[in-house]
Amino acid sequence: MVHSSGVWRNRFAHQGVASNTAWVLTGHATRLLLQAAYFILLARSLGANRFGAFLAAVALSSMAVPFSGCGAGSVLIMRVARDPGSFSAAWAHAVLATALTGPLLMAGVGFVGTFWFGGNVSTTVIVLVAVAELWGLQFVELCGQAFQAVEHLFVTSVLYAIVGVTRVGAVLLYRLLVQDGSVETWVVFYLGANTVAAGVAFGLVHYGFRPSYKGYRIKSSEMREGFFFALGVSSRAVYADVDKAMLGRMASLDVTGYYAAGYRAVNLMIAPVRALFVAAYPGFFRAGESGIEEGLALARRIAPWTVGFGLLGSVGLWFGAGLIPVVLGPGWLEAVHVVRWLSVLPLSHGIHYLMADALNGSGHHRHRGWAQAAVAFMNIVLNLVLIPIFGWRGAAAATVASELLLTLSLASLIFAARAEKLVRSH
Repeated sequence: MVHSSGVWRNRFAHQGVASNTAWVLTGHATRLLLQAAYFILLARSLGANRFGAFLAAVALSSMAVPFSGCGAGSVLIMRVARDPGSFSAAWAHAVLATALTGPLLMAGVGFVGTFWFGGNVSTTVIVLVAVAELWGLQFVELCGQAFQAVEHLFVTSVLYAIVGVTRVGAVLLYRLLVQDGSVETWVVFYLGANTVAAGVAFGLVHYGFRPSYKGYRIKSSEMREGFFFALGVSSRAVYADVDKAMLGRMASLDVTGYYAAGYRAVNLMIAPVRALFVAAYPGFFRAGESGIEEGLALARRIAPWTVGFGLLGSVGLWFGAGLIPVVLGPGWLEAVHVVRWLSVLPLSHGIHYLMADALNGSGHHRHRGWAQAAVAFMNIVLNLVLIPIFGWRGAAAATVASELLLTLSLASLIFAARAEKLVRSH
């Protein structure tokens, strides 16, 4: 049961999407500034080659992160949004599922990464990054989803800031204490930052909710339910990150570094769009209980904000890309072109989130998951074909093509879901 005396339960309960979005935007704005500082400091500390090696390892782990817990965080949000009294059981399932699946995924990432990158990225870097992402960062995300489920987005925004603070602190310590500047040394600091953030996040959950784990056992039915949520999120991660992992093998680490830096700049501008959907996500499950039309009605209400944030981000990226060499140094000029190639992503991500969350909330997450998996597969094929010929431009082209294909796929699923409901009503 949710602990009724928690400070955020009394003060921040039952906030609407607008209020929650304001909290999340505040958190994302803070995280944005911290991420920018972290990104600039780290890129300057490591240089393009070592930065590319680190981001290639992060990209590989990021594709496995959604399966750490097998979608238990999304199941937690769905269950609690519809039945707040189910929090303790849903939380216990999420924690245990993440604790058990994490080591299996770490071993898999270590094996695949060592084979895939060969000598370009060391096994030490691959494994330590996997632990930092699949346990450290994933537990922070899980704690954020716990507060998201009960719409206490103030605390979620605090967690976003905590991650940024620990990472900036880690890179400052690295610059202060380390002389050789190796990637292997940096990932130890990175693991420490994620571990500290996870510990603080767990403390906030236990202070606010007082969850119980007594006598709980993982349910296979919830693992199956969560798998399709994980499939969709992982597929999104694949076409967001597989290009960097492939560049780490099929191109030089310098090229990987330029591309990863450009992609990081793009991700900073996607943050406001993501903030809106973090706030609205539980509402999609409540609206979707009545069917796809109600989920789409909610999507239409927030669409102007989504399109506005996305369009502003895309335009800002195109015209602001020229500042990258000023901020990172003249050696990062190639990242300017990367940003302009990918500048459409903030707008396209907003459109995807609208359709995907409407499908998720109305019980069509299995179909959405398979559709996103198909797009992810096509993205891998396109990268395999285009990167050897065109380098990072091939990776960028594969990303943009996958965005278009995903838009068409999700729109088709919505059309099919509405047609199915219409047939049933008659």
